Amino acid sequence: MINGFSQADGSDSGRGALMDGNARGKRGGFHYAYAIAFACMVMASVALGFMYGCSGIFFTPVSSYFGVPVAQLVLYMSVFNAAIALALPPIGRLMGRADLRVLLSICAVLLGGSYALMSRCTAIWQFYLLGATMGVGMTPFVYLVVPTLINSWFAKRVGFLIGLCMAFSGIIGMIFNPIGTQIIRSGPEGWRDAYLLFGCLIMAGILPFTMFVVRNAPADRGLEPYGADDPDIVDASAPKGIPAATALRTPVFKLIVVFIVMNTVVQTMSSFIPSYAESLGASYPAVADASGLIMATVQVGNMLGLLVLGFVNDRSLRLGVLVAGIAGAAGIALLLFFPARILLMYLGALALGVCYASTSIETSLLVRGCFGSQDYTVITSRVSAFGAGFAVIASPLWGAISATPLGYAPMLLIGIVSCAISIAAATMALSGAKALAMDAGEAGMDARDSRTPVSAG
Repeated sequence: MINGFSQADGSDSGRGALMDGNARGKRGGFHYAYAIAFACMVMASVALGFMYGCSGIFFTPVSSYFGVPVAQLVLYMSVFNAAIALALPPIGRLMGRADLRVLLSICAVLLGGSYALMSRCTAIWQFYLLGATMGVGMTPFVYLVVPTLINSWFAKRVGFLIGLCMAFSGIIGMIFNPIGTQIIRSGPEGWRDAYLLFGCLIMAGILPFTMFVVRNAPADRGLEPYGADDPDIVDASAPKGIPAATALRTPVFKLIVVFIVMNTVVQTMSSFIPSYAESLGASYPAVADASGLIMATVQVGNMLGLLVLGFVNDRSLRLGVLVAGIAGAAGIALLLFFPARILLMYLGALALGVCYASTSIETSLLVRGCFGSQDYTVITSRVSAFGAGFAVIASPLWGAISATPLGYAPMLLIGIVSCAISIAAATMALSGAKALAMDAGEAGMDARDSRTPVSAG
């Protein structure tokens, strides 16, 4: 099959339809894949930015309004993460079969609508219920939509484009956190207005793209993937790889699961960096005063890491894994062992941010590099479910560890070890994928999707 046309259908009409479609998609050099990439950037930025970047401003005022501890309110985030973990496998299967315009639009309404309905809550249990529906709505946007669409629409520079699309999620938080804070402070129930506004903005920001821009594959518009005419790209239009039924039983799959869990260790640990900095206040007051800036530096590192790791992974998956793991271990070590040097603390936070980015980009590229694109969405959703599942217990775990007499040191040491394990697991997975590809008769894949000139070595 070539973009919906069988090879046997070599008629002029078949070729003409494909050529006409390509002409329509590339007026003046414009390929519709660019519109898909922009849609991915906006959808990821809006969903991740409002959900992860802005939720924190509500915790204290809402818990104070209901007269409960912050920890009791924040349990809805654990429900949210649990819902994502449970929803990933079925939504992953649906994304490989359903019309993405319909599926993503429903999820956008679930996400934004649940966010807006929090403005009407009159009891804490209602936040838990909405956390579950919000988690289901968030599922495709946090793990699946960007890598799935970029993998489908682009035959080259996949890693860089995934990183680029994910890199701007922090901008939403930078813009709307101050706005939301002012709305919340406008009155005793200002948080209700802020929830309603943010929920409406989520739907307004995502729905135009899910309804009018997104298409499942280039064949839907009579096109080939962008870069398919590159002589280095072999048979770009035909998905190849290991079927999910086979892939999910392999040691390579288990190694990728270990990789994402270890990365989730580092990612969830990062949210405790401000508390760690504040805990140093008695000995290093300057570090405690800079806790907010240190966390902001982690976010800057995350943005830079998405771009850098995307660029590096387009050349070598092994090198990308190595860069992310070493950056994480070195960054955590600087934060742990050099608290008296504020500049080294900032440098450590920046390096930690680079590793933080690897969960968003490395996992999807490892799945594609090891198993190909045939059942990419199904396999990625299964892998990501383990990461989301660990995130449910991670925050309470770090909170319990930091409350011990040893403080945050054990947590940071676990982070360093996790970086080392993630490097080892990914390296072993890539090595195992070469043998797996040959056993499956896919020797040409060479531990990477044949559509992309990415070196696994």
